[in-house]
Amino acid sequence: MKNRLLTFLTGVLLLAACDNTLDINAPYRETPVVYAIIDMGQDSQIFRIQKTYQNDVNKTTDEVAQIADSLYMKNITVKVVSGNNPNLFREFKRLAPRKEAGFFSNKDSSYWGQRTTGFFTPGTSYTLRIKNNETDKEYIATTTATGMANIRFGSPINFIESPNGTFSYQVEQIGDNVFIFDLIVRLNYWEINKLTNDSSFRYIDYYLRRDALYTSVLNGKATIGVSKQGLLGHFTSNLPVNADVNRRFNSIESVVIGSNKDYSDMIQTNKPSGSIIPKVSDYSNISNGIGVFASRTITKLKQSVTDQSIDLLNTQVLNR
Repeated sequence: MKNRLLTFLTGVLLLAACDNTLDINAPYRETPVVYAIIDMGQDSQIFRIQKTYQNDVNKTTDEVAQIADSLYMKNITVKVVSGNNPNLFREFKRLAPRKEAGFFSNKDSSYWGQRTTGFFTPGTSYTLRIKNNETDKEYIATTTATGMANIRFGSPINFIESPNGTFSYQVEQIGDNVFIFDLIVRLNYWEINKLTNDSSFRYIDYYLRRDALYTSVLNGKATIGVSKQGLLGHFTSNLPVNADVNRRFNSIESVVIGSNKDYSDMIQTNKPSGSIIPKVSDYSNISNGIGVFASRTITKLKQSVTDQSIDLLNTQVLNR
């Protein structure tokens, strides 16, 4: 018994003598941070790829922030591979720095882009491969491309006739592999500075998910009713009066934004839980990294608007 007690006490003393100090500036572990969304409505794709911020015990935070290697991944290869065919891919190139001078260095770029016309096909699986050419370590994610929606309009929008009524359009197909979607009515307009005569193209969105009237659904085709009064009220309340500019109507269009399951999972996982118990993690489908590789589509179709309605928008909404 004495020998057992002596052995136990010796073990306790050895544990007590161990140095359990945590070195917060231990050797750096590279962890990429990725935001790569395939936009099926675009001919080119731009991904953002950087890494978790690296500190240095011998430098201040301000000094380290100006070192490009603390934030940017420098010697990497970025590819998107189609299906299981390693010979069918697009290699992305680093774009010019897009970040303005600030706290962090802007000597390098976090943006990678490539033209992808005809490359993506709805329902096909794609793999994002990011390879560190110095360590041969790879960061991989897979997602499936979405398809475009199919929108069909009815009669031209008339805000003068039955102003308390609705106008409608039809969404005949949300799109292949779409798990969540947003319905938007978008007002496009030009804004002209009275002093300089410079013009800029702008828009304002009216989201319909909660306000749309699903008047009928037949064979997968949904007819959407939009309140004229609600639409005009939203545009008016969200466009501030500005005596320094003139605004001119350009168009009204319906926009359907459809996203795949990976994008849906990211939204659902990262939204506030409403619980007093904090979430243990955020969503990521990047192996050995942080971020998301997903797909979405943005389908737009312009709607005809009567001349009288355009005059009303110009005088009572855009300029008032």
